[in-house]
Amino acid sequence: MCYVDRLDTGAKIDDVILFSRRNPRGTAEFMHAALRGVVTGVRRVVFAGYNPEVDVATVPEDVWFGGGLIPRPSGNESWEIVSSSADDSAAGTGARAVSITTLDTNYVETIQTVSLNGLTPVAIPGNCRFANACVVTTAGSLGSVQGDLTIRVSGGGATRAIVPAVDGLLCQAKYTVPAGHTLDLHSLFIAVRAQGGTESALFSIVVTNSAGRSLSPVRFPLFVAGVNAYRHEVSGGTVPFNRIAEKNEVQVRGVTVTQNNTTMDAAFLALLYDNTYWP
Repeated sequence: MCYVDRLDTGAKIDDVILFSRRNPRGTAEFMHAALRGVVTGVRRVVFAGYNPEVDVATVPEDVWFGGGLIPRPSGNESWEIVSSSADDSAAGTGARAVSITTLDTNYVETIQTVSLNGLTPVAIPGNCRFANACVVTTAGSLGSVQGDLTIRVSGGGATRAIVPAVDGLLCQAKYTVPAGHTLDLHSLFIAVRAQGGTESALFSIVVTNSAGRSLSPVRFPLFVAGVNAYRHEVSGGTVPFNRIAEKNEVQVRGVTVTQNNTTMDAAFLALLYDNTYWP
């Protein structure tokens, strides 16, 4: 009979070792506890996005709301966040505040809450290089974000990430692994929504290291007549199909399409391990 010990946040490394001996990493019991968030040093990570319009002449394009390729800054930048709706403000009827997760050039993770100010940009404190998450934490009477939230270089500069209206979540199938952590990919979902006819699309999982060099991709073709979706995992999701080391990025890219106005969707389910507990 298998059982799972709960590890509280104050658990020590010896407790983690004992837990992992009873429930080896990757078993169903371990996965159940890890996905529930009760294993010390392990966090569930879900990152997803869609690109609403991919054309034959514009590929490759990443799976994110901004279209084209997701920008990769060469170093630290100052960022701001702004909405396309005045309703998204600290006292508004739309989104009032968001939790933003960013990494700096040393891949150190910062999670902070920022109050919105509608059409007026609000500075995101600290040095920023990569965006990993942005989620609406509080909202007014309308219950959700009313405009597109754009994270961009301060002073109205280049876009770095987008939270589309109504979604309330960062829209990108990309994640950068923080320093001192390892990311296990357990499940990938990709889908194509075509505008008509039978066509094909080719997706690629791109891994980029800290120097900016893309590593060997894994490619998935989809042949479409309307809507087609594909889910990829190994051993029911208990064994990772890829392990991404610290300071590396992983994302889904649309390599080719055979018809204009193709919509691409992608999502990952992963576990993020703190290397202090899980070397």
